[in-house]
Amino acid sequence: MDIGTGDGSYVYKAALKNPHRFYIGLDANAENMAAYAHKASLPAKKGGVSNLLYVVVNALALPSELEGLVSSLTVLFPWGSLLSAVAKPEQEFLASIKKLARPKLTFNAMFSYEPNVEKAVMEEFCLPAISPETLNKLEVEYARAGFRVTCRMVPQQELKSFPTSWAKRLGYGRPRPCVEISGRVVFS
Repeated sequence: MDIGTGDGSYVYKAALKNPHRFYIGLDANAENMAAYAHKASLPAKKGGVSNLLYVVVNALALPSELEGLVSSLTVLFPWGSLLSAVAKPEQEFLASIKKLARPKLTFNAMFSYEPNVEKAVMEEFCLPAISPETLNKLEVEYARAGFRVTCRMVPQQELKSFPTSWAKRLGYGRPRPCVEISGRVVFS
């Protein structure tokens, strides 16, 4: 499942590569997902896939119908309130992800922001500056919510090969900090 899927290209490409796994892309903006949702609905010989579902939903109100069913979850380059939920992080959001989780759910999130470009967003959502201390705090806060994660700074060169539209923009743009949070949900 990809929360805040944007244009939906990431889950579409994953569904093409792994036809025996089912993928769900969630985003609040249906218009952003429209092109890939249409492409996915085509016959297989025209690029369609039957193992992908796009859902229009607020990422901060995840569907209860999926509780206990998700084995892998990504939040890649979120914005607005979803960025805040991942980067601060917000315990309520992490609890809602944990409700969706099957045992040993894998979790991967990536985000990027910087004061020179996103000062207003940082102020609106009280986002901390990205630093080594921030990474340590993230690991502690995710652990409080039942996640065992590691956080790292992602080199710009690495973003060029990451399979999302936004990662490629960041990879070829001017250098800026990018954080990756990866790990698992832990059940006691």
